[in-house]
Amino acid sequence: YRAVNDALLRHVPIPLHHVHTIDVSLDLEACARAYAETLMNVTGGVLDLVLLGMGEDGHTASLFPGHALLQENKRMVAHIADSPKPPPSRVTLTLPAIAAARSIA
Repeated sequence: YRAVNDALLRHVPIPLHHVHTIDVSLDLEACARAYAETLMNVTGGVLDLVLLGMGEDGHTASLFPGHALLQENKRMVAHIADSPKPPPSRVTLTLPAIAAARSIA
């Protein structure tokens, strides 16, 4: 969020109530469930745009090469507690959520 906010959001007229962040005060599993619920309520399960970067090992979002999370095919959002790159605990969109987006950049 911080990187997107610094590079984009604070420079464009997007109302704050249109920005939906992850609640990091929750434990990982609850955090992923709550964010998935928020996204479903706001988007109906299909994101308009997903902005992706890529890590030096080829990962995008928090989907790492060879990781079991790549096999997720039902949830829109999942947590990872054993990330091979710091930080070890993350919440991420899943491959199905990314693939279903109307646009990916």
